[in-house]
Amino acid sequence: MKSPRGKEWSTQSLRGVLLSPRIAGRVAHQGEDVGPAQWDPIIDRGTWLAVRTVLTDTARRSGNEIAREPKYLGSGISQAQAAAAREPGPLAVLDLPELARRYEADPDDALAWWRRTYFLARRRKILDALAVVTLRPGRRGRPVGVAAGGVDPQSVDIEWSE
Repeated sequence: MKSPRGKEWSTQSLRGVLLSPRIAGRVAHQGEDVGPAQWDPIIDRGTWLAVRTVLTDTARRSGNEIAREPKYLGSGISQAQAAAAREPGPLAVLDLPELARRYEADPDDALAWWRRTYFLARRRKILDALAVVTLRPGRRGRPVGVAAGGVDPQSVDIEWSE
């Protein structure tokens, strides 16, 4: 016997039909039973409730569902998540004594070393971990000086973390 769309019935599609309140002459909205329908039921409401209770009982799990549960703790973690967890934090790679030494000797050299040593994404992560930068709004909601091509230092608040 074919489905209304002309395909073979699968266990999933049959389960979906049996769980649907439509076969009991009920209207569903977003999965919730909202009242009686305008068509005649295929099965009575009591039978449908009994079928739904049996099919949604978690004790009736099949072997496939049990096999999908992780066998080992953490086995559901993706390789990308595991790699991200192994990556050191932004401050772990920061050579702060070297940066301070270079800054005391020559601030311009320290800035050049900072740019050579840490690529842009790493520098951003380090600064995000060290400080919160807030641009105070000027007129029309934009920070002062943004429209002119720069940012006025007086419109910048920096809160350093400890």
